[in-house]
Amino acid sequence: MTAAKRRFDVMCTSPLPTFGYDLISGLPQSVFEVAVKTPHSCKTLAMDHAETCTGGQAAVRSLVAHGVTDLFGVPGVQLDWFYNAIHDEGQPFTVYTARHEQGAAYMAVGYAMASGRLGVLDVVPGPGILNASAALATGHALNVPLLVISGQIPSAYIDAGHGHLHEIVDQPSLVAPFTRWRGRALSPDQVSPLLAEAITDVFTGDPRVAYLEIPPDVLKGLTESPTTSPVEPPQPVPDADSVARAVDTLANASNPMIVVGGGARDVPELVRQLAEQLHAPVVMHRNGRGVLPSSHPLAVTVPAARALWPDVDVVLAIGSRLQIQLSEWGIDDDLSQVWVNTDPEAPHRMGTPDVSVVARAEEVLPLILDGLSDRDVAAQDAASQVLAARIEDQKATSALEPQLSYLNAIRRGIGADGVLVSDLTQVGYVSRSAYDVHRPRTYFYASYMGTLGWAFPTALGAKVAVPDSPVVALVGDGGFLFTANELATAVHYGISTITIVFDDSRFGNVQIMQKDNYGGRVHATDLTNPDFVAFAQSFGAHAERVDGGPDALADRIEANLDREGPTVLVVPQGEWPNPWSYLMNRRIRGGLGE
Repeated sequence: MTAAKRRFDVMCTSPLPTFGYDLISGLPQSVFEVAVKTPHSCKTLAMDHAETCTGGQAAVRSLVAHGVTDLFGVPGVQLDWFYNAIHDEGQPFTVYTARHEQGAAYMAVGYAMASGRLGVLDVVPGPGILNASAALATGHALNVPLLVISGQIPSAYIDAGHGHLHEIVDQPSLVAPFTRWRGRALSPDQVSPLLAEAITDVFTGDPRVAYLEIPPDVLKGLTESPTTSPVEPPQPVPDADSVARAVDTLANASNPMIVVGGGARDVPELVRQLAEQLHAPVVMHRNGRGVLPSSHPLAVTVPAARALWPDVDVVLAIGSRLQIQLSEWGIDDDLSQVWVNTDPEAPHRMGTPDVSVVARAEEVLPLILDGLSDRDVAAQDAASQVLAARIEDQKATSALEPQLSYLNAIRRGIGADGVLVSDLTQVGYVSRSAYDVHRPRTYFYASYMGTLGWAFPTALGAKVAVPDSPVVALVGDGGFLFTANELATAVHYGISTITIVFDDSRFGNVQIMQKDNYGGRVHATDLTNPDFVAFAQSFGAHAERVDGGPDALADRIEANLDREGPTVLVVPQGEWPNPWSYLMNRRIRGGLGE
């Protein structure tokens, strides 16, 4: 199956017996009791010395073979033989049991974002996969490497519509919009090969979400093929002619601009060298924040870059969708586009690129730098224009108080290595541009999916991935209660995040729009909240109310950095300035496609 065409057609169709258990198969209780009292274990057959294991054990061994050390999920009856296998294999990885599948999925997303490693999630079918779907869609939008292992009903009854527990007909269609690879194992022999294929696909080209469902009879059944060796993911090879054209276009640019997204997170030094060679400002939005430190003279925020956009003659997109620049700021015939992206379709979604190099940035940028090394670059030093744009941007940002001061306080409190996971809240919106980021993978935002409530559980997963770095979740009171039940998970496993809850007892952003855009039609946005300090303490978390403003918040962050277990800092919030006059984009160049 090719990388460009991952349909749900990866399955084994060989017949096998259905292993019954009461709630799902309808078999008599006596049969169920016999089944659970005689579990399979790995053994050696005397005849051929082949090792046999359950399908569940094959799954566990394959995950271990692929370097998995942490698993996030919620157990359930369809996954019993997977969890039995984890136990029988000596618990070879740490299992983080969440209190809701949505929380577990966000934890896997945060783990993958912070580390670049595979995040692994397991859920039961039906409501389990539905509960996780918002987080999976977010993982897709963020291009995170994520593997979802879903249970199923017994394989003999899939898609029959009999009404088995958690049954959904054509379940893979639910995840199709936000997964690239989908498969179903219908034989224990297929478990390990399909896991290997799924994980290989996750890391082929741009990282994506893969989905494998395994029925309970397959997890319980026997196989003599317990593991499949990992395969080096195939990567696209840069086309030499495309690279040469990219070099020519960039060398002849008078006012180039570089836009980086998540696909540039692992090549910050190469981006710096290219920017300095081209004298080009670097725009970093959401996933690209930190590729160049905010302090670098060529680093510009999105609002500052917008002021420079009318004069740009060549834009270089590195691992970015260029969505804001092309569809919101506008383009014309005087603008050339050079794309470096592992997704061959990305450059064509909003027009026709002048040059497209389909490969990873770590493969392409050294070739471009080498090609530019003996060329005279037409662009002049853009430092003065960038500085002027940054000064104007700082003037505009200064009106957003106290949001800006709180962001500066968080930056001081967590230090250069600290990770900030921002939810959709008044301070969080401003953070997309005004929060200083020093290195990649230290600022996370939910990308275009905009999933309210994602930040707290995502921060838990990030902390598991980078336990030695401070991890802060920035949330509002409305979004926090979407997933605040995962405080139980944080306390249970001693996950030492700091969560800052800005509390204004309303869905603040919606209410701002009601007031400013719809003539004051305020309704359905006021909230009744718990005492968040007492609420967090009831789980066993440490919690404090912070009344002293930004400086007090910085002090309380620093004071709690080394505390074991989760900390919740509650900051009362009043009426704050509307950030959208600063953040909203507008067309400042010709229409799309002109």
